[in-house]
Amino acid sequence: MALLPRTPSAGPPLTLDELTEVMHMTRRIAALLLLQPALDANYRAVKATAFLWPQPPAPRM
Repeated sequence: MALLPRTPSAGPPLTLDELTEVMHMTRRIAALLLLQPALDANYRAVKATAFLWPQPPAPRM
């Protein structure tokens, strides 16, 4: 079932399944954008408490 016409260069109209998938992708992207401040804060918190591994000795030549 075609619902949204495409331009001649873009191909055939989108099907209901394709439109549903676009809607789901859009919602996932929107959720990530809304989570960005919390994700950034979590990254900064983890980065500040990360374990500092000792540097290996330089190889002898």
